[in-house]
Amino acid sequence: MMEYQQRAEAEPAEALTTTWALGPLDIEDLESVIGPAARQIQSIKIQKGYDNQVVFTFDVDETAVAQHVIDSFTLDRDDLRSVEGVTSLADLHRRLSDMEPRSDGLHRILDAVISNFQDFSAHQTVAHRLITRLPKFADFSEYMRMPGQIAVNDLRARARTNRLDEGDKVFLALLETVGRSVDDLERIDQHEMLTAELEAASNRITQEVFQYWSQNQSLRVQFQLQRALPGDPAPFNEGWIIRTRIQNTRHGDSINFDERSTGFVWFFSFVIWFNQIRNNLGDNLFLLLDDPGLSLHANGQTDLLRYMEDKLAPNYQVMYTTHSPFMIDASKPHRVRTVENVFTQPREGEMPGAGPDQGTTPWATGSLAPIRRHFSRSKRHWPMRFPVPC
Repeated sequence: MMEYQQRAEAEPAEALTTTWALGPLDIEDLESVIGPAARQIQSIKIQKGYDNQVVFTFDVDETAVAQHVIDSFTLDRDDLRSVEGVTSLADLHRRLSDMEPRSDGLHRILDAVISNFQDFSAHQTVAHRLITRLPKFADFSEYMRMPGQIAVNDLRARARTNRLDEGDKVFLALLETVGRSVDDLERIDQHEMLTAELEAASNRITQEVFQYWSQNQSLRVQFQLQRALPGDPAPFNEGWIIRTRIQNTRHGDSINFDERSTGFVWFFSFVIWFNQIRNNLGDNLFLLLDDPGLSLHANGQTDLLRYMEDKLAPNYQVMYTTHSPFMIDASKPHRVRTVENVFTQPREGEMPGAGPDQGTTPWATGSLAPIRRHFSRSKRHWPMRFPVPC
């Protein structure tokens, strides 16, 4: 660590490398700008280091792109001679910029190069267009659980100083489902309106959660907006308090959301978070789930798998880690990758760590036998709901 800190600024380490295959729509989008050269780009490598810089690596024929731009316009013989032998967009831009006077045809070509190509480079232009087409990554961890009660004043104060925790973020996602923000809570002067909005949200979320939560179908979600009581512990002793309670319609009682099982709290929080992510980021999403359903028992994990299959898999790429056999769909072993930390044992006389470390490496599995071996060795695997880039 000390060694890296000394060279980190001058030589930042590579943090992540991904390889992506371009689909027909990607090629079509690129072809509208760079022409037939787009068909030669089959895959790209994207790297990001600890300097937070993104590097795209791929081959593109700069000469062919420049020629495509020239061929897109009707030029006379003299104009064609003036751009003969152009090797790149930068070369074309330089030639036309230095040419005075220019014909109308050459002037239109110069305008096209300036307006359509980033830094007069086919490579930069392709990278710029592709980065807008990349899916957005959203991560949900085991620790993102919505609290059962929120003190509005305290939440606003922590939001201003950027001290929100993971649970707060889930609660803010809940507010977004009713079209509210933290600032709106400061102006709670229409109690009935906000209560109605929270009740509508509770009905909607109840229907979605309990469509998949099979353990108890008699539960209902209640959101309550109440004035704080001075005898309650801080920060719930002043201002407005928003509480979430779970009602049991069979027995007629209700309990605080925090008193429900950890697994139910997690499942509920995940549904709220996912709805907000979907509304804000659209459908081009890559969902990363860290040990989902860790606190669920076997039936609960089956419910979660069914939710993921019905709600997530048809539209999103999903990758999650798990140690549980109940989080594996035994009918789809091709989705599973076992993962282990691979390293080379040092030779005799070498210090530990002297050998090359391959790091965390996924291994494909094609049958249930490797999966069973995996469980016996207590490694971690990454079930994939869709094929994902390596």
